Parts: sequence; structure tokens; C-alpha cells
Amino acid sequence: MADVWSANYSLFTSGQIITPVQIQEHWDLWFGHPSTIVDPFLNTNTVEESNNYLEEIQLPWRVSTLNIVDGIKQWTIA
Repeated sequence: MADVWSANYSLFTSGQIITPVQIQEHWDLWFGHPSTIVDPFLNTNTVEESNNYLEEIQLPWRVSTLNIVDGIKQWTIA
């Protein structure tokens, strides 16, 4: 399986689960600048919306699932 890299070339692990809290903590590594770049992603409700946004802002990583567990969104890295 190919490596999955973030905006700052930090290695993601395929199958890694990320949450809104983690995204807000690591926005600069995972999404780049400015910090508000994460807001549209956090508001996505489907895998397709999430991946379309990642493609729109030209990030190389994608998600394979989006789940809500105990009211908290969780994205799984593809």
C-alpha cells in the first residue's frame, strides 16, 4: 500500500482515525495554513464531501470512512 502524506509531509497510516479535536490540534501539519482551512472539512457529512474538499485544496490524502461515535465525527485515512 502506498504511503499517505499530509500537507506538511507527515506520514499518515492508512486506517488511522482522526477526530475534530485532533484536526484542531494538528491543522498546520495536516491541512496547511491558515487555520480556518479546516472548518469546511469539519463540516463535511459524507466521505464524498470530505474527499472533494481535500481535492479542492489540493491535499494528497483522502478518507475512506466517516463515522459518528458518541456524537463525535471520526474520519478514517484511506
